[in-house]
Amino acid sequence: MDLLKIILAEGKNPMDVMTWRTSVRSYSSRSNVPTKHRHKLIRLCHRPGNGVFGTEMRFAGTKRSMGTFGFISGSSKSKSDGPYFIVGCVSSNVGVPEKIDKIDFGYEFEKIVLYAAAFGLGTCWMGGTFRTKEASQVIGLNKKEEKIYAVTPFGAPEKGGGWAIKLFKKMGIASDRNKRKPNSETFFQNTWGEEIDFDIVSKAIGEPSPLVFTNNGKSHVIVKVKNGNGTTIKKEQNEKQEEENENVEIEKELQNIENENEKENENSKSSQKQKQKQKQKQKQKKITVVLDMDAIKKLEETKEEDLPTRWKNIFSAITWAPSAVHEQDWRVVFEKENRSFHFFVESKRGHYCYLNIGIAMLHFELSCVWYGWSGEWEKQKKPKFSFELPKNVKYCCTYTIGKSNKKEKKEEEKEKEEEKEKEEEKEKEEEKNENENENKKEEEKENENEDEKKKN
Repeated sequence: MDLLKIILAEGKNPMDVMTWRTSVRSYSSRSNVPTKHRHKLIRLCHRPGNGVFGTEMRFAGTKRSMGTFGFISGSSKSKSDGPYFIVGCVSSNVGVPEKIDKIDFGYEFEKIVLYAAAFGLGTCWMGGTFRTKEASQVIGLNKKEEKIYAVTPFGAPEKGGGWAIKLFKKMGIASDRNKRKPNSETFFQNTWGEEIDFDIVSKAIGEPSPLVFTNNGKSHVIVKVKNGNGTTIKKEQNEKQEEENENVEIEKELQNIENENEKENENSKSSQKQKQKQKQKQKQKKITVVLDMDAIKKLEETKEEDLPTRWKNIFSAITWAPSAVHEQDWRVVFEKENRSFHFFVESKRGHYCYLNIGIAMLHFELSCVWYGWSGEWEKQKKPKFSFELPKNVKYCCTYTIGKSNKKEKKEEEKEKEEEKEKEEEKEKEEEKNENENENKKEEEKENENEDEKKKN
């Protein structure tokens, strides 16, 4: 899981990252944001990708101010200061239910939020309080084929929370982050309403697997592993200089993308071509993370030995997930026989509830993988449950522990095929060079023979 690798590369415990994350509405100067973290985050945003259930989406980060909106302070300063912004949109999939788009988007956009948290940067989910026109310009929105679901600022949090939080509290609309719904209302087992028992869960699921990392490139994240004595495998020469050069290139790259997006909005006819060009550029981006196995070992030592406590922490990670108006409308039912966790939504809010589910899914999966239990997401077409659902409850998806992740397998197979093709091309190139060298030698030999004949 790329998110886990990047969090660990920052020397952070993923559980701590999820609990540290909070909605930040006031930001200090941009000078407090380390350049390397800004570059990493924006590059992670610009990677292509699909959601858990295949929704095509893209994200874009911007250096420019988008004005004061959504009670975000700091963005009202000069254009060269205040928070940066990230915009996300999904492709309009014909025949695909909108709730699937929202679940996928919630899952993927929360990844960006947790990347930022791992870098020590503040964010704030904004689903309805952003300026659509400005957000559309940032991402180069194709209005006929794409929809923006959310925007987030990111930057260095201002100490004390700033005026926005004080105003929210004065108006009586600030959500109290510490008011969490009890497990008896949100997490059940075998039937609706029976509170989950983590002893039963741990016995049914069994022992966890150890974390395993290799120094192989996977998807768009290349992992370098440090071994026990702290030396880096495949150590790069002039690493510092390379990083500085890369930073300059990234700045140019990001500026070019912003310029293209602005042109795209001026000439809507070329939007599709521009989008395709951007996708081609995105495919070339690679993110390199260095995993220090000594540091990871120390982090792993902080894991609770008691398995029921681990499962309690996993479900706590869901309760700490952000949700619109702090509704916490996710519901999970554990099915012992299949080692499955069924996710439901219980909400009257049609627009935001499925985004909330996607966010909760990511928190759950990240925690499971960290503690050693991997699984697979699936949306059952005609789910049959042994219990009756309340009228206002809707089924969303299921996570089954121990199932092989088809998506990861496909990525691995694709990666192997690409490596094989590269090797074949390399062999062909080497063979071609050898043949050329042989031909050259033969020509030289023939020329020498002719010269000898002439002399004689």
